[in-house]
Amino acid sequence: MKIQELTLYTTNIESQSEFYSQVLGLKIVKKSPKIISFQVGKTLLHFKFKKTATPYHFAINIPANKEEEALHWLKSRRSILKDGQDEIIDFRAWNAKAIYFYDQDLNIVELIARKNLKNDSSLKFGRSNFWKYPKLEFLQGILKMYLVS
Repeated sequence: MKIQELTLYTTNIESQSEFYSQVLGLKIVKKSPKIISFQVGKTLLHFKFKKTATPYHFAINIPANKEEEALHWLKSRRSILKDGQDEIIDFRAWNAKAIYFYDQDLNIVELIARKNLKNDSSLKFGRSNFWKYPKLEFLQGILKMYLVS
């Protein structure tokens, strides 16, 4: 299933706007007092205002060879969630490595380098990696949805 848009709820449009545009460098494609939308690859990520919002967990694919660079880039912008002492989580069964952090609403955002995708990049990791390579994955309970990159 390919999902081209994902809507999550937020209690604070402005703080999410600042975080995703300024910290992660995502392009804002729509903004109003009730909703903000970002371009992530070919996917639209929407945050819609709601008085009460439950945190979500979603993942953004990054180039398969860029987890170390992504970690260093992200650490200068945000605290990393660790598993014990590990900042990069090794999913051997998936042949993937992931980095986790919170956004402004305590959503768990995951940057995942899937080795089987063979999407290595020779470019330095930075904001542009969210435009060129990402595929969003929404994880809530056992539901998994893959978005078009």
